[in-house]
Amino acid sequence: MEKEYISSYNRNYLKIKPQGELQGKLRYQYQILTGKKLDGILGADFHIHNGESGLYYDITGKVNLPTLFSKKKISLNFMNCFISSLETALWSLEQYLLDERNLMLQPEYLYVDMDNMQNQSSPEGSLYFVYCPYFTETEERDVEPLFTFLLEKAEEEDAELMDAIFNLYAAWENHGEQFRGESLLHAWPMETSSGTEEAGVRDATGVKGDKGNKEREKLSGENTYAMVREENMHYEEKADRKTYGNGAEKEDRMLYGNDEVKEERKLYGNGRQNRRVLTLTRFPAIIGRKPEYADLVINEPSVDSMHVKILEEDGHIYMEDMNAAAGTFKNGIQLRPYERVELLREDEVKFGKLEFTYR
Repeated sequence: MEKEYISSYNRNYLKIKPQGELQGKLRYQYQILTGKKLDGILGADFHIHNGESGLYYDITGKVNLPTLFSKKKISLNFMNCFISSLETALWSLEQYLLDERNLMLQPEYLYVDMDNMQNQSSPEGSLYFVYCPYFTETEERDVEPLFTFLLEKAEEEDAELMDAIFNLYAAWENHGEQFRGESLLHAWPMETSSGTEEAGVRDATGVKGDKGNKEREKLSGENTYAMVREENMHYEEKADRKTYGNGAEKEDRMLYGNDEVKEERKLYGNGRQNRRVLTLTRFPAIIGRKPEYADLVINEPSVDSMHVKILEEDGHIYMEDMNAAAGTFKNGIQLRPYERVELLREDEVKFGKLEFTYR
């Protein structure tokens, strides 16, 4: 499936080439996806530009699972939110007789709304799925990457969580080509009753429909905890992080035990209102506004929760946009969502409204 990321008028989009024959007009699934609001499904618009058609999914303010869990671990709480959100998405598809096999379950097509996280009782905010009309007419849905991702990113010390994920994996193996999203709901062994204080899980949508045929165990509050408190980072404790407020002149060194630093690399703030100095000594390093997700925290509204990632490969330093709503710029040129570029000495970079020089 052909895809690309596009920035336009301060919005970020995932563009996917339409599947199946359009036959001169939009077929039913395209009409529903672009004309209706489907709970749990990313909204999309259909455009034709220079003779090339495309579905444009608005991903502004959202991050996909590989980005969200680039350094965090998946918790039991998140998995309950995932199952609850999947149930919502499947219910939406059922209302319009849409083929659920076109629901993309690969991690890169699952998006979390970062803007709503602080207003939700669940720390992970809203989870959205990409629906690609008529995908199965030309390709087969591959679910294996999802299970590989969950097993690699799950908190290994949580035996209950690992057992539940292996239960999903076994269900996938048993069903083979007949595996459906509904199979995940039946295989999940725990209660995901939305809004219960005991489970600590929010009402992801007000799911409608009969849930009575799902046999699950009810979670106690002691077994569920907010992911905001589950850092599981390979970096320093939050207390060691520095927060860069408005105009504050601070220089931060990220501490990593007794690791020796061969060379310091820094981002120097430009202008009187930005006298921040960010010191990079260990990679990858995420720069953003939320301390739960960022290694270097900047208190600036135009900076996203997870704005940009700085990486080192073969002695070269790279900067990767993390689908930042306000954009990431290098020498005046805006990066596309998830685009990676090399950083060179004296490069001018911009995160939201803040400008820095890399030295």
